[in-house]
Amino acid sequence: MSRALARIGTPVLKQAGLIEERSKAGALEWAYRGYVIIGFGGVILIPTYREETLIYFPAILALSGAWLLTMPLYAANLTRTTFSRLRPPKGSWRILTEALELENLVLPPEAKGEEAEAAMDTLLPDAVPAVAPMAIWKMLRLLALRAAFIGVVGIVGILAGPALASVRIWHGWSPVSILFGVSAPLAGLLLISLLLPFVLQSFLSGLEFDAAMNDVSEAVAKSGIAEPRQPRSNKAPRSHTNGTEKSRERL
Repeated sequence: MSRALARIGTPVLKQAGLIEERSKAGALEWAYRGYVIIGFGGVILIPTYREETLIYFPAILALSGAWLLTMPLYAANLTRTTFSRLRPPKGSWRILTEALELENLVLPPEAKGEEAEAAMDTLLPDAVPAVAPMAIWKMLRLLALRAAFIGVVGIVGILAGPALASVRIWHGWSPVSILFGVSAPLAGLLLISLLLPFVLQSFLSGLEFDAAMNDVSEAVAKSGIAEPRQPRSNKAPRSHTNGTEKSRERL
């Protein structure tokens, strides 16, 4: 019964985007892999002390719990109306199709060409606000798996860290450095991701401000309000020649 439900549920999960087929790794994924490998190699070579386990592992466990508690609550408030001011520029459909082809996704011939680009450029302003929350949720889902992994490492480190730290193999190296190496790069990534609400809110506030200024400028242009001008005087300016002629006549 469970196998039958799994076979039925797998296509549904794939359609919802929770299960993805493997595709060619992009530049961002390779950068992430390089960051993790370099971080792991650098951390395991750093000398460790026995007291570090009493501070580090409770800290990453607290970071994992705080992240898993706060970030989903923030992402739950992201809806289509949040990104209603997000309007992609013209030519975005061509860039999107090129990115999808790099992910080894087959696109129909009708999706390419100038006519398709012109039609999709008119539809994207309404589609992007609906897709943006899903993209952010996907990123947070991947980070949530890392946060859960860090929490597990924190629990293992609390239980076995002091015993591993007392073992010294070569030049004072301890096996507890492996737990440091697999968790430290991901812990740094989670700390950086906590800035996402501030960065995203600043970006959305900037879009709201630009839209408000555009509305004000359009309202001013439609109402015909112009800068106040100084009234012109109907009196003709005095002529110095008339004054000199009158003085000559008197003489």
